[in-house]
Amino acid sequence: MPSFIALVGVLALALTIEITGHTETKPPTGPGLSTGRKVGLRRGEHAVVAPVPRASIALVLDTRLPASVSRSALEEAAAIWAPYGVIIASPEAPPSSIVGPTVDRTTGDPQPATGDCVSPLSETTHAALTVDIEDTTVGTGVLASPFASIRFLNGVPETTIRLHYGNLTKLGLATLVLDGAREDQWPRTLREQVLARMIGRVIAHEIGHWLLGTRGHSATGLMRAVQGVSELAEPGRTSFRLDPGDVVRLKKRVER
Repeated sequence: MPSFIALVGVLALALTIEITGHTETKPPTGPGLSTGRKVGLRRGEHAVVAPVPRASIALVLDTRLPASVSRSALEEAAAIWAPYGVIIASPEAPPSSIVGPTVDRTTGDPQPATGDCVSPLSETTHAALTVDIEDTTVGTGVLASPFASIRFLNGVPETTIRLHYGNLTKLGLATLVLDGAREDQWPRTLREQVLARMIGRVIAHEIGHWLLGTRGHSATGLMRAVQGVSELAEPGRTSFRLDPGDVVRLKKRVER
């Protein structure tokens, strides 16, 4: 039986998620959310160069996404995977305009790069993945969160990630509160920044299923089954590191 996450409801500011019969409530609170802190800022620290690339993915996002959201979402997904030697970039990005990914020496979080994306693709692109907006009911055979999903056919993941945009905006983004203001009251730039961050992180999770070649989830980190709305939206990426077991699995898969 395929494992999946199904969203079963939002009451006030509480997001309720059902996992194979178990229901857990994840209130959208956390740093910068419903506490008066700013959502959109990330502190910089001393940086070191990221690992030598092990794999590269050309990621094409649905053109229906606003350009600024698409770009920032790609950069977020790329920054999450950069510490593990996985390059994620737009296939159109000119390598000459790129400054490679760096990692925060103190926290281990990857830092944004300058240029058209986070890092250039290597000479041999291991895969081209697409992200399509699809707001349909998730059925049997699909590994899914409320916000994104990827299909497995005969145990092999497809190269299309389905972004359930309506779920993400209505059941995720719309439940957030900042300085007493709901998402529809935020400045457009702030709304797009948080939306892109959330999209980038759910895409990064689905890329994880593709890279690791498994429907399963981990106890902690990027590949855990439940990702709270506030965690998807907050600036820090600590919750989106790979579980040590996933790091080992990734190394075995990309180097074989």
